[in-house]
Amino acid sequence: MKIKGFIICLLVVIFCFLCYFLLDMKGRNLSLNKKYVELSEIVKQNELDRDFYFEKQDELDKLKEENKDKIIKYEKVKKWNDEIASYLEQ
Repeated sequence: MKIKGFIICLLVVIFCFLCYFLLDMKGRNLSLNKKYVELSEIVKQNELDRDFYFEKQDELDKLKEENKDKIIKYEKVKKWNDEIASYLEQ
């Protein structure tokens, strides 16, 4: 009888440990799944931002090409202003 009682107690203890590990693994799985969903949303947003960045970069290049003559004039005027400022400082 004592052996049967010892075996039953041992099986109950093992069952309790298994239940604890099962619940612990379930909790970890849920937390890891939550982190995975958050990171996948961040990755999707970064991909959208990257596409938006390249679109804006293309728009900027087009604007630079369209206004190339204005940019050259601006650089000349800026150069003249720098020369005048250096002349006045002397």
